Amino acid sequence: MTPSICSTCGCEIREGQGRYVTHDGVFCTSCGLPFPLGPGAKVTIVITDPEGKLDRYSKEAS
Repeated sequence: MTPSICSTCGCEIREGQGRYVTHDGVFCTSCGLPFPLGPGAKVTIVITDPEGKLDRYSKEAS
């Protein structure tokens, strides 16, 4: 994942940091999502786990 730039404040969002992605842009967790979201808005939330701490949950769900 390449670094992104927050559409609101312009800060760099590095790999492993939380971000919100919508059709309006990419937003850092400090700024959050721009509200109100338009009708039919779709949001992608990316969860990264570089230390593998969530692996046990994927094994339980299998």
